[in-house]
Order: sequence, then structure tokens, then C-alpha cells
Amino acid sequence: MARSISFVIDNTVDTRITITEQADGTLKFEIDVLETGAQADLRGLFFDMGDFLADDALRVTAASGYEDTITDSRFDEAKVVNMGKGNNLHGRTAAIGLFDGALSFGTPGKGKDKIEGSTFVLSSVDGPLSLDMFDVQDIGLRFTSIGPGGDRGPSPSKVISETSGVARNDTLIVTENEVNNINLLANDTYGATNMVTAVYDGDGAFTPTIAGFQRVVVVDGRELGVLLVAMDGTATFDANGADVDAIALGETMSFGFGYSSTAVDGAIATADVILTVVGENDRPVTQDVAATTGEDDLSVSGAFVGSDLDVTDVLSFDILSMPTDEFGNQYGTVVNNGDGTFTFFPGDQFQFLEEGETRDVTFDYVAIDDSGADDDTSLASTVTITVEGAYDAPIVFADELIFVTEDQSMWASGPAIVTDLTELIPDLPFLGLTWDDDDTVTLLPGYVFDGDFLEGFLGGLEAVGQAFADAGCEIASWFGGCDDPPDIDLPSSISTPSIKLQYDTSGQIGLQPYFTLTTGDVDSTVPVDVTFTTPRQVEVGETFTIGTTYDIGDGATYSTHSPGVTAGLDFIFDFELMLKLLIGSSSFGGSTSVNIVDIDIDETINLFSLDSATDLNTVIDLPFGSSLELNFPTIETTGTKIDDNSLESSGSDDVAVLDVDVDALVSLIPYVPPFGFSESDDISISVLGEGIELVGYNISFDAIAVNLIATLSAIQDFTMDIGDLPLMMLLEDGSSISGYQLGNDVTVTTPVGFDADTMGDMDGEIDFEVVVDVEAIFSSLTTLGFDLDIFLGLLRASVDITSDLFDDVNFSLFPIDGIGQADGFLWSETYALVDDLPLATLWDSGEFDLEGFNSDSSLAQFDVA
Repeated sequence: MARSISFVIDNTVDTRITITEQADGTLKFEIDVLETGAQADLRGLFFDMGDFLADDALRVTAASGYEDTITDSRFDEAKVVNMGKGNNLHGRTAAIGLFDGALSFGTPGKGKDKIEGSTFVLSSVDGPLSLDMFDVQDIGLRFTSIGPGGDRGPSPSKVISETSGVARNDTLIVTENEVNNINLLANDTYGATNMVTAVYDGDGAFTPTIAGFQRVVVVDGRELGVLLVAMDGTATFDANGADVDAIALGETMSFGFGYSSTAVDGAIATADVILTVVGENDRPVTQDVAATTGEDDLSVSGAFVGSDLDVTDVLSFDILSMPTDEFGNQYGTVVNNGDGTFTFFPGDQFQFLEEGETRDVTFDYVAIDDSGADDDTSLASTVTITVEGAYDAPIVFADELIFVTEDQSMWASGPAIVTDLTELIPDLPFLGLTWDDDDTVTLLPGYVFDGDFLEGFLGGLEAVGQAFADAGCEIASWFGGCDDPPDIDLPSSISTPSIKLQYDTSGQIGLQPYFTLTTGDVDSTVPVDVTFTTPRQVEVGETFTIGTTYDIGDGATYSTHSPGVTAGLDFIFDFELMLKLLIGSSSFGGSTSVNIVDIDIDETINLFSLDSATDLNTVIDLPFGSSLELNFPTIETTGTKIDDNSLESSGSDDVAVLDVDVDALVSLIPYVPPFGFSESDDISISVLGEGIELVGYNISFDAIAVNLIATLSAIQDFTMDIGDLPLMMLLEDGSSISGYQLGNDVTVTTPVGFDADTMGDMDGEIDFEVVVDVEAIFSSLTTLGFDLDIFLGLLRASVDITSDLFDDVNFSLFPIDGIGQADGFLWSETYALVDDLPLATLWDSGEFDLEGFNSDSSLAQFDVA
């Protein structure tokens, strides 16, 4: 495309002149004698060039095929009117002046040649030429051989006219997604009277419409918008094409087109227009992204999804938030990898999910282009991570709780009286002398010497000291030293220390009675193996259960101690004496201490004692070898576990035992020989009033022994059932849960507002202490039982030799070499005739609470996501 003008000089000879501005800076002239007027030979062309200074730098080059048509040219600013040989415009230039340049065509003379048009190129060695040089400029034509049709006569013709106005190139700049327009004719000469008659580009003419000429502008395959050029010269571009947004900020795309305008006189002018579309930044666009991972997976990666209509923009991505679920919990972490991808790490924060359960966490991200524009950041999109739960084994905490109670009554709830009689009788007094005394006696007080007494004494000492100092200096001077004898500084007063004797004595001498009572007590130790089962992980605010189980350990036991009494009298001699010599200050703390005497004697001698378990029994010998033994029953039992929650024990002790020697009674029957005999004697002397057995003997023999033994026994049966194990749970946040029993599930709600990661011990887990009490049900049954046994023995013989001078000697016939029984009989056996026959119930406590058990606790924890 090139700018041009085309106009017709309408005279006797109609001639069209077209001037085209070429890309190489030259002007192409096309002169064509039309057939609409008289015919003639073209002889000359005269023209002005506006403000351009015409000179010898101008050159004329005939176009191909027109080399013979141009015979001469001349350029001289405002001086050209006659080219010679009849080619002149004399008589025509009075009003307009002379021309700047002229050309001669053909050879003068009739019949020489016939020039009806010519084409040439005007150039300048000084630089490019512009069509604007010929914008409404004077122009003249010289014709010869003019005639109508094909007849030409010799009449010459001189024509002077003006070139038409020119159209000037335009630039239309439109920002993407906007609309702009320009009037193409506004800068054209005589533009107000022109109208656009054609629009075209490299692909040809625009599409005519009612409104003008239209083209969908496509550059490099991108559809930028619609260009409409109205006939009145208004060019409007709507930069909203399908691909216009691909132009980046700072980038431009240009589209060139040309137009032709026609004036009312028929002159045609063409010009070029450069349409420039200026890119604006387009905000990047992102999309929501989804990914799935398992709660135990290390991580899952994904790619951000972003696009930018500005195809040359490079995108980066920024994460705006941490992963958060619908409840506002921040779970897991996400890392921006910096390469358009992200990595999500579930960590250990989704273990609360059950198998088949899922939890979505989301975080927002944006895309940022590299334009640097204010709108370089996209709207936020969301990444949704779906975390799938898996089975997690619960966490089990095991511990052993120990419950102990001591000195509980075996008869009813409450403590037994065991060796503590302070509530029944006053403390038994000490019968004797008790003292505690200490004092300090001054043996020699301290003195202070000063004043006149010291003056003479100290003066003498100072003189003696000075004499020694002078002598020392004299000797030192032999070796070159001691120029200045020392100045002896003697004290102005003297103090002598005090001497004191300190004593401290305490002690007691006398009798101390004692008396203790046991009313029957139970001591019990119950180990309980407990487990607390917590979920692998829970959430804040989640309500869940902690399973509790327990098992009474096989070591569970209790011991019972029947009523008893002890009494006695002790002689106590306790004496302490300490003597110290204190030298120095009268204050004990400031003196020097010298130990003189330190005596400590502590002796306790038991004069007598009584224990019901061993001393409250007696044997009454009855006639004919029988006996009656009376006993204070002492029963000790140990309960053992018989099932999961129960312990039992039984014990008995004799109250009275009647042993009837049947064979002795039978031997009283006349004519029945005795079944045995016994004989004893001894030899004793008296020394200083004391009898001394020199030797004694006892010989016994039984052929047959038959004894009938009747026994009354106190029998005690005890049972203990571990009933309830109430618990209280103390959580790390200070809250507590109660009302549950060990063995039941405890319902727990994870504390809200307590962050296990930043509060407490900050370990991400909530510690809890389970404090358990034990409620034991005890029962005591005491009955009186009767046993009847018969003892049979065959052949027993023994000899016992006693003396105060040597150890006793015992000899038994049996057993010998594995023959016989341990009781001395060759053969013996006891047969039960009546066994544990209940005669009476002495005490039936029924079931009661065994009190005094300590509580025990165990620590566990649950993980909070």
C-alpha cells in the first residue's frame, strides 16, 4: 500500500495524473490522456513542489516502456516556464508565477510521434520525496496536435491547474478490551468534502456494509477485534477479539490498512493507516484443585492450575492459608515447591479418622504473573485434600493398682482396736524418776587490761621489740638492706579469755507397764491389674470413650487376726551425761568447746509379760490318765482368691479338749489286767538350801492305748468380695470426670480451649490420672464346732533319764530302723467319729463394708489431633 493522489485536469484535453508515494522515497507519476476529450500529443509537464527547494538534485527516470517518451527535464526553484522547442507555458503564468520543474515529452513537429501518456519516477539525491510536496500545487500541461477524436490539428494547448489535495497517513491506537476511533479524513486536504470509497489491506478489500467497510482484524493468527471504517472517514476499532487478551502488558500488535477517499471533483487520494493494539495485563485465572491421600501416607503432591490470557506471562503461585477443615481445625502442613506444585504432609494429625471415614482440608492459593501490574494476582482458588482414614489399633495403657487396708474390724465396718487403748484407758504412767537439766558454770571470768597499767608494760615491750629490730637492721645492712627499720605496732589493750563448764543431763529410772488389746482385725492387700484403652487419636471437642478393664490379681489376699491381749512390766534405766569446757567468749556460739565427759546408757529389762495366744491356756489332769485342756482360741486365717472377685478363708482353734484314757478306765474293771504302767524316781541333794537333782528316771510301757478325744473348737469363716471400683478421671486441663466404675467405658469430651501443643506439658497429648477406690464387702461367721476322735496305739516303751548335772537322755523302743511310729508306738492311728459338728453360731456379722482402703491412681494419655 502506498499513498497517492489521482485527479483529472478537465480541459480541452482530459488528462489524468496520478502521483504515488513509493516506499523508496521516490514519487511515481502516471500521466494519461483520456479519451473523454480532444486528442492531442503530450508535449510538456510543469509543476510546483510546495516548500521543497527544487534544484539539480532531482532526477527523472522513465518507467519501463516509457523510456522514449521523456526527452528533457529541468528543475530550478520558481524559474521554469519554457523548455524550448515549443514546450512552454508563456502567457499562462502571469497569475501563478514560474514553476519549479518541467519535463518534455516526444519530438516536436507534426507527425514525428504521438505521446498520449507517460510514466516516470521523480527522485532526489538529497533524500526521500513526499507526496505532500504536491498537495494542491500548481501544475501545467502543454499539448500539440489537438483535435477531436482521431483528427488532430496543429493547434497547441496550454493548460494550468492545481493538483488535488492529499490524504495523510494515520495511526489508530487502541488498548485491548477497549474501543477507540479516529477520523481518517481530518488531516487530509479538502477532507471535509471527501468521503471514503474503499478500504483494503494485504488480503484485499474490506467487506462493505451499510455503515461502511468492515474487517475482522487477525494478526499472526490472533483475532484482535473488528475494524469499521465509515464513509465519513471515521475508523472505529473494537479491541475485544477472541485472542486480544493474549497481548501482554507492554506488548503491541499492529495492523496496516489503506483507504481511498474521493473528493466531490472526483479526485482520489489514498493513505495508509497503522492500527496498533496495546496490550494490557490480564489477571491470571486459577482453578480449584483436589487431591487424595491416606492418613498414614507420608505426603501427596499436586499441581496448581493456572492460566493467563497473556501468553507470554510467566506464572508463579503463592499459598494463602494453611490446610483447615470445615470446623476450623488446622491439620497437616503444605509446602509450595516453587515449581508450580505443592506437597501436602498429613503428619500424625488424621489418626482420629476411622476406616472408611474421610476428612477434607482446604487451603487457598493464587497465581501471580510477572507483569508487575497492579492486577498481576489472580483471585483465590481452593485446593481440597481428602484424607482417607485407616484402621488404627487403640492405645492400651496397663498398670497395677495396689489397695491396702490395715487393722479393720472383722466384726463390722470400722477400724479394730489394735494395741491402741488411748480411747479406753489413759496412758499407763511411768513409775519412777525422770529428769532433764542443763546449765553453764563460769570457772574463770575474762579480763581486759588497759590504761596506765598497759602503758608502762607495753612501752617496755615496744622498747625490747625496737632493740631487736635495730639489731636485725644492723645485720641486714652488712648485706646492703634494711634502710628503714620496721615500726612495731603494739596493742593498746589486752583481753584474757573466760573458762566455763557446761553440763547437760537427762534420763529416767523406773517401771513402765504396758497393756495392748486386739479386738480382731483384718489386713488386706488387693492388687488390681487395670488397662485403659484410648483411641489412637481424637479431635478437640470430640466425645469418645476410654475403655477400662481390670482383673483382681492372683496375689490378692487378706489376713485375719483373732482377738488377743498382751500385758507386761519393763524396768527402764536411761541415763545421759555430757560435760564440756568452754574457753573464750561468754556466748556459747563463739567459744571453743572441749568435751570432758559423754555418757549414754539406755537399758530396758522385761520383768514379766503375758500373751493371750500362748499364756491363756491350761491343762487339768483328770483321774485315770485323762486330761482336760482349756485354751483361749487364737485363729489366724489367710484369704485366697477363689474367682474373679471373691476371696475366702477358714480357720479354727480348740477351746476345750477332753482326752479320756479308755484303756486305763477299762483296767479298773476287776480281773482285767492293766494295759501298761509308769514308774519314776530321782536322787537329789541340797546345797546351800538349793535342791539339786543328781539323777532321775521315768519308765513307761503301754501294751495297748485307747484314748477318746472330744474337742470343742471355735471356727471362723471369712469371705471378701471386691464389689465396686469407683473411679474419678482428672484431665490435664484441670477438669474431672466421675460417676463411673472401673470396668466400664468412660465418656470423655476432649477439652475445648485447651491446646495440648502449647499448654500443659505441650506434648500434643492430654494426660489424665485415673484415681480408683475399692469397695470391698466382708463377712464373718464364727461357730462352735464339735469333734470326736478315737486314738488306738499298740506297744510303746520309753525311758527318760534327767539330771541337773547333764543333759536329759530319752530312749524309746520305737521307732527303730524304720519300724514304728513317730509317737513311739509300734502302730497307732486316730479315727474321726464326729467331724466339725456345728453346735452353735457364736457370731454372724452378715455382709459389711471393709473400710480403710487407700485409693490408688494410674496415669495415661490420649492424643489430640
